[in-house]
Amino acid sequence: AVALTTGSVRIADWSDGEPLVAHKSANGARLVGLNFFGPSSDTAGGTGLWDSATDGARLIANALVWASRALESDACATPCLVAEPAFTRGTTNTIAWEPFTVAEQVEIEWSQDGFASVVGRSGWIAESLRRWTVSGLANGRAYSYRMRGRSGPLSLSPYSNVVSSTQDASPPYSYVLALPPYRPATFSVSWTGSDELSGLASVRLFYRRGSTGPFVAYGGEHTKTPILFDATETGGSGDYYFYTIATDAVGNQESAPSGWDAHTTVQTEPPASPQLASEPLFTSGTTNRLSWNAVGEAAEYSLQWSEDSQFKSLAGSSGWTTTTVFAAAGLLDGHKYYYRIKSRNRALLESAWSASVSSTQDASPPQTSIGALPTTTSAAAIALSVSGSDVGSGLRSADLLWRRGSAGSFKQVAQFSTLPQEYSFYPAEHEGAGAHEFMVRGADKVGNTESKSLPDARTQVIWTGAAARSWEEYDR
Repeated sequence: AVALTTGSVRIADWSDGEPLVAHKSANGARLVGLNFFGPSSDTAGGTGLWDSATDGARLIANALVWASRALESDACATPCLVAEPAFTRGTTNTIAWEPFTVAEQVEIEWSQDGFASVVGRSGWIAESLRRWTVSGLANGRAYSYRMRGRSGPLSLSPYSNVVSSTQDASPPYSYVLALPPYRPATFSVSWTGSDELSGLASVRLFYRRGSTGPFVAYGGEHTKTPILFDATETGGSGDYYFYTIATDAVGNQESAPSGWDAHTTVQTEPPASPQLASEPLFTSGTTNRLSWNAVGEAAEYSLQWSEDSQFKSLAGSSGWTTTTVFAAAGLLDGHKYYYRIKSRNRALLESAWSASVSSTQDASPPQTSIGALPTTTSAAAIALSVSGSDVGSGLRSADLLWRRGSAGSFKQVAQFSTLPQEYSFYPAEHEGAGAHEFMVRGADKVGNTESKSLPDARTQVIWTGAAARSWEEYDR
């Protein structure tokens, strides 16, 4: 029941609900709606308690006392702070709240330990401000905030929801990782960095072409590494210097470094193609030593060889080498090989392939022989049929060798540039009768020479009578 003012007489009761009494807030003003339906007669059913001249005004007055107390007790419902980000930049934080018009003033409190203790208070400030900035906060510290309101000295609302945020007043750091000494026109620039609080959000890449002058930003904000750099958009070949400036998630920005982080020399054009020295038609053995001219700006060379003039399949490759000579090994006898060469500079830009040269490997000596001789002979001249050939580079020469008996060294008695040949050997001019052995040794045009340990032919010269006396006269 509602307490009445002194001297009042209770003549009616009503509940808190509509339609008798209602209160609300509209556009910042507090309103009371009172619906009153007095008795239709002064007697109100013969009770004699209703006096229309005085009791109506008293009823309205008492209703207003009840309504005003109801407004005052309900004036400050729970206030609501606007949600805070996980991190707030700097050492200040502006706290905002939802409209809370039933309160005339609000007070904000902040704490670092869940309000076991309070670090600071705003004091009572106008609710209509709707925001208030807390200053003097420490970097890296997490703060919790709450608020309460009042519409009069004795009408405090409950505390609001608690919101929290960590102060971030320190910038991130970043730097460009080391680059190779030389790079082509388009290459990747890798960077790294971190931020201990809100986290690294992005970096901006700055470059300078040449050893002097200002650094220029390349593109906008970069969130991923590496960054693709195109020197054709920045002046082309030259010396390039790089650094990055990082920004964290709340906007703290790294200061520009005093120097640069990484350097490289950009080469946008490939070197010229080297040229292989001309090759002979045939090359001895199973190895071929190729050579080529040195090319300015070239750092390395790559030689390839193939049995296919179009190089659709390779027989071998030198890999990248800094020399201007290379021995291709493991080549097959009788096979023709094609060779080509290219160069590359320190930025790994490659030249076109050179014109190809070719040569056929010749690892086999000629094959020679002497026709069979009779076991014995008494002829004054021995007819030798010498034959042979070379399937590779061709026969260069054939040496006819002889010795008396079956021991001792062979001696050259003739040399031929072509085969076959017929040759007459006169024993009388070569120690007369007895055993005579013959050998022919061929050499081809690339220097392959036959190796023989046994004679090709042998005969026994036997003379009697006049032939023997003739030899004896010759021997004297």
